Amino acid sequence: MTAIQLNQLTKRYGTATAVDAVTLSVEAGTMTVLLGPSGCGKSTCLRLIAGLEKADEGTIAIAGKDVTASDPAERGIAMVFQSYALFPHLTVAENIIFGLRVRHMARADRDKKLSEVAKLVGLTDYLERRPSQLSGGQRQRVALARAIVNEKPVCLMDEPLSNLDAQLRHEMRVEIRALQQRLGMTMVYVTHDQTEAMTMADRIVLMREGKIEQTGTPSDLYSNPASAFVARFIGAPPMNVISSLKPAQWRGVRPEHVKLEILHEVPVSEPQLLGAEGIVETVEYLGADSIVTLRAGNDLIASRLPGLQSFAIGQSVSAHWNASHEFTFDASTKRRILTTN
Repeated sequence: MTAIQLNQLTKRYGTATAVDAVTLSVEAGTMTVLLGPSGCGKSTCLRLIAGLEKADEGTIAIAGKDVTASDPAERGIAMVFQSYALFPHLTVAENIIFGLRVRHMARADRDKKLSEVAKLVGLTDYLERRPSQLSGGQRQRVALARAIVNEKPVCLMDEPLSNLDAQLRHEMRVEIRALQQRLGMTMVYVTHDQTEAMTMADRIVLMREGKIEQTGTPSDLYSNPASAFVARFIGAPPMNVISSLKPAQWRGVRPEHVKLEILHEVPVSEPQLLGAEGIVETVEYLGADSIVTLRAGNDLIASRLPGLQSFAIGQSVSAHWNASHEFTFDASTKRRILTTN
């Protein structure tokens, strides 16, 4: 069942088009991540779904009902913001059940829901505290609890983890994904962080300049990028996109598929190998692996290698990779060129 359907959705601000004819289906009970760089239209798209912005063109349907002109309160959604949006003068408990009190739910029912949700998000021992007495991760849990307690079928999240440090972001990614799966919620999550998208999403919608560049599972976007933009945006470090002998084409290869050898020591018995020669520019040791980057003409080529590597800056090396791992892109359109065997 489709929980959210966008059809040719467009939003303009003066002469600038923030969302450009976006058509998208979000399946019920799944987690869809809107991903892209700043200014790509992902947050505007989320605000259009929420009803916080009005579309200039196109339609929005939630659970099969056209809500394009409906107020936010009529759309059956919950929303979690980057800023948490907690009331500083209210306790954690009061923040969580604020919406239930506005709807005049009976106190016994409110207390029951509060107890259930607080236990679910690990806030049972903090209900009497004020937001100022909580850590960033705990405040984000309060915002999550407030969204969950209303039992809306759709939850929208606008970069909810961007204010947290790296360790807390990792912990909250795991918690949010587990909650979404346990509750069977339909979640649309906005982020510029491709790690969040790759680890949390059932489906990624990668946006660029107000348009959808590619949609698919995390594996789809990583293994079968539709364009050089997708190839470079997904992956850490990103795909190498380098010059080709054909002037109208670029070549692409993931760093983990690039092997390095001291110059002229590349095995000559493997004709399927492709590669380039260059000078080592940087060596980054990350513990489990190292990222070694060399300059080959005008191109930078990164290689992800296991453990601590002995390559030195300024050393002449050969980079090589199997032809089966190489992608080809049109240098003009930047779209991937599909080859047939």
